[in-house]
Amino acid sequence: MNIRQLREDERDESIDLSLFAFQATLTDEEREQRKQQMRPEETWVAEENGALMSKLTLLSFDLYLAGTQIPAGGISGVATWPEHRRGGIVRSLLEHSLKTMRENGQHLALLYPFSVPFYRKFGWEMYADKQTITLKKDQLPERSRFSGRVRRIDQDAEVLAPVYDEWARRYNGIVARDHQWWNRHVFRRKTGTVAVYRNQDGEARGYMIYSTAERTMTIKEWIWLDADARRGLSTFVSNHDSMIDQAVIETNPDGLLPFILPDPGVKREIRSYFMSRIVDLKKFFESVPVNTDALKKPLILHVDDPVCAWNRGIFILKNQCGSLAIEHFEDKPKENTACQHPPKRGVRGEIGSLTAVCLGKLSAQTLFEEEVLKSEDPDAVKMLDQLTDNREPFMYDFF
Repeated sequence: MNIRQLREDERDESIDLSLFAFQATLTDEEREQRKQQMRPEETWVAEENGALMSKLTLLSFDLYLAGTQIPAGGISGVATWPEHRRGGIVRSLLEHSLKTMRENGQHLALLYPFSVPFYRKFGWEMYADKQTITLKKDQLPERSRFSGRVRRIDQDAEVLAPVYDEWARRYNGIVARDHQWWNRHVFRRKTGTVAVYRNQDGEARGYMIYSTAERTMTIKEWIWLDADARRGLSTFVSNHDSMIDQAVIETNPDGLLPFILPDPGVKREIRSYFMSRIVDLKKFFESVPVNTDALKKPLILHVDDPVCAWNRGIFILKNQCGSLAIEHFEDKPKENTACQHPPKRGVRGEIGSLTAVCLGKLSAQTLFEEEVLKSEDPDAVKMLDQLTDNREPFMYDFF
């Protein structure tokens, strides 16, 4: 078996595999558009004797973590012909992708799972949920006074990006969208109408992307930066009451919706959404914002990784004059070092569990209490919690 990038002349074959695996169809026009949008260099294939057996797409982008942009990779479109399934091919492609991301300096690997247990076997863990709220007509937001104005506009990243970026920095694990991402991923997937709220100075302070069909208003993104922007956009939603019977809003699970609605007793669905895993633990800690003041003593992490050998072993994190210093022992530490009794000192866990803690999905204390993380050192568990940022993880995109 050979793993390589997709060739230019294999676009149709790649599309055929995707359509088969995801049980989808395309018109001739849609197929041609897909071929034009494809970037063969982003797709990795497993072949044997010239026959394509399996594939996945590896995207590159930045994420916000603790308000800072960090490089990440996204895996999508994983597909295998049925006669080649359960032969370890997907594992080989995932291993290759993680090595590629490590070489590219990407610190997190994200994906939307067809099966959470399947990807947990390879070190991925849930980090982002998504909430869908359904409002009946009599539950629509109140009309209220606001000082700015709301206008419908064409899809325009120049207008929306500053609003999104200021809002997105409040979350962990959310895409830091550049203009290419807006046009290629956001506007292509989230079709419909864009409404923007501007304050009295003409500054955009909120927006929504929505569509209306069959008496349903579907709000695919709704972001506001202050209460006046929220009031303006809420009134805009209510002004659709003559043409809709319900509004469906996709949003983050721990936001102000539905609390700020006049009737919060709405239908809510919270579903597991995206998974993530740290690509290279040492480089991750060296690259992301950490609270070194939390390290009152060396923090010892005993890490297992089912795929990446470079993440296995003992990591010792220290506060060195306000900067983070990390030692990594791949096997057993040398004699007379700080870690002679791995099971009794520090925290032990798998890469997926540590990812969940570092992205703010769950606390180390919670995972310790549930015996997902193991430790005989309460101070180490506390330090791990205090080391990384705990703002809410969220993902508004799909790939």
